[in-house]
Amino acid sequence: MSELVGKTTYSRQSYLEAAPAVTDCLTSIIYIFKKALHEFIPFTFIGDMPRQFMRYGSWRLLSIDSSDAKCGDLIFVKSKTFKRLITHVALFVDNARLFHCTPVYGTAVIESSAGFFSRYEQNLSAAKALRYIDLRNRSLRDEYGGSFIKDE
Repeated sequence: MSELVGKTTYSRQSYLEAAPAVTDCLTSIIYIFKKALHEFIPFTFIGDMPRQFMRYGSWRLLSIDSSDAKCGDLIFVKSKTFKRLITHVALFVDNARLFHCTPVYGTAVIESSAGFFSRYEQNLSAAKALRYIDLRNRSLRDEYGGSFIKDE
């Protein structure tokens, strides 16, 4: 079961200026953090966000079981139908519900964990998520020669 959140329309690669009326998963998360916490998260590709967050000293990247998630925790996942390693970001409302903006519903929703995980999965450890380079980030992929930053 999912509950619609306001009057938001999903549009891939939307702009922060259009939020919250028109948004995607990345823009909605950036909008929430900007409005609620006065924290600006630079736009980057979803798959590059874990590494981007780690540039801020107060952020920690952890692999946890969803039953241990708390309100405000972000989760980086991939769609079960796409090849990319990280394709989506969502925000835990509590350990049983997540907020995300998805083309499946065409809007922002608060969805049960069961419904969310029927379409999405986590497939990178915290360490690998920090090394992963989003498929769309061509300059970084060219610089490092592939999908992962090499171990130092």
